[in-house]
Amino acid sequence: MRRQTLSQAKLLPLPSVDQLVVRESQQIAALSDTLARARTGLVSELVEVFNIVEVGGRPPIGGKAGTRGEWTIGDLVLPVPGDIRRQFFQFSYINAGRPTYSL
Repeated sequence: MRRQTLSQAKLLPLPSVDQLVVRESQQIAALSDTLARARTGLVSELVEVFNIVEVGGRPPIGGKAGTRGEWTIGDLVLPVPGDIRRQFFQFSYINAGRPTYSL
């Protein structure tokens, strides 16, 4: 029975490598699109649930670049990514937004 199965398998046409690559590429692209849509939905939920907003700043006017405000989450100001890299903040401070008042 095994020999018969092997001989039948040898008669099947082999798909070309190009066809396999194209099919795999299409599947990867479809998966990438699905993940991007899922991430977009998750970010939207986070923004809504935790009230993530940008406060302050100035929009662009007459061709001049605007200024960025501070991002807050639950009324706590988030540190600027550059400050995090320069280690201006303690880890406990980075893991939760900083209060807008100082002690």
